[in-house]
Amino acid sequence: MAVVEQHPYIDEKRKKHNDLVKHYSDEGKTIIQLETGIEYEEAIDTYPCKYTYVEKVEPEEEGAEVEDEGSGIEADNS
Repeated sequence: MAVVEQHPYIDEKRKKHNDLVKHYSDEGKTIIQLETGIEYEEAIDTYPCKYTYVEKVEPEEEGAEVEDEGSGIEADNS
């Protein structure tokens, strides 16, 4: 789960915009512009972006356990 940045942005008419970037969730979630708190389904911004976009954490996800994959190196506690 991540916010995808599509650069250059290609609009519905298949026109390429090198000065724009599209932000959206790879899981279809709402995204939030951190600096302003504005929520989007997808956001079109200028490139390079001055804002940071993240996926919105739903209330039921806040208490969910996060799996720790670790480094793959076992600690030797002897």
